[in-house]
Amino acid sequence: MTTPITTASFPKALRSEVFAYTQLSYKELPQYWRELFYQTTSQMQYEELVAGDAFGLVGVKDETDGVSMMAEKQAHVTRSTHAVYAAGYVNTLEERLFNKSKLLSMQRGARLARAFARTSENVHANIFNRAFNASYTFGDGSAWMVTNHATTNGNQSNILATAADLSEASLEDLCIQVRKAVDNVGNRLDLRPACLVYAPDNIPNAFRIIESELQNDSANNAINFFKGNNRVPKHFDWPYLDDADAFFILTDIAKTDEGLVHWDAHPFKMMVDNDSDTFNEKHIGFQIYSATVGNFRAGYGTPGA
Repeated sequence: MTTPITTASFPKALRSEVFAYTQLSYKELPQYWRELFYQTTSQMQYEELVAGDAFGLVGVKDETDGVSMMAEKQAHVTRSTHAVYAAGYVNTLEERLFNKSKLLSMQRGARLARAFARTSENVHANIFNRAFNASYTFGDGSAWMVTNHATTNGNQSNILATAADLSEASLEDLCIQVRKAVDNVGNRLDLRPACLVYAPDNIPNAFRIIESELQNDSANNAINFFKGNNRVPKHFDWPYLDDADAFFILTDIAKTDEGLVHWDAHPFKMMVDNDSDTFNEKHIGFQIYSATVGNFRAGYGTPGA
């Protein structure tokens, strides 16, 4: 049931403009998801990302043998179905007439728009929050980060074999795992770490590990592997991540059309509708989009110890 905004909702607004309305608006977080996802548009109800098995290694041809023919074939399919996100508010005729606070009423639409922006951030962050959850699977039938992604070359992993908190050692292990990645048939890949993402709880730790001039927490006169080699070019905390211990390395295919992909099926739009019976005014916003992981190699991670 819709609860209209009435003259009783903000009774102080009926007499005169107040000095300030507090706790309605704050400085908003940046839209971090835009830094991580490849963004495109869609005119379909859903989009599909089709994985494939490429050519493998070439064998030796003996003098009298024919040429060995190789084949490519389709693997699994990841489908991303767009969802409609919609919400609004209703205010009465009396509230519009007698509300003396323009500061309160004129910014209401902007506050609704910010609610949509926060929702979008939450939707995209949930892909990370559910990365290790077997209830949320992709085309290969697995969660995003597991030890057993089924491929033609056998099971492949994009998660630390032993869960660990963020440290110099665990980050090194994950970077090594990224560099040793192979495709579905076992071909070596030039896959590189591009961005480290973590919860705010790991801010001090991450900065000490990555930004120190020399090796972190050591008296050794050794270079900092991450800073000296620019092995992790970018890092930041994401307040929308639920797990304080989890951390993720996104690779250089993450922000491509086969990595972390966001489709805009309809951009955010506001509409106004008047109810002729009650004279209520409805302000409605809606947006249609979806996001998914097209290639599990877009990210590597661990839920923490």
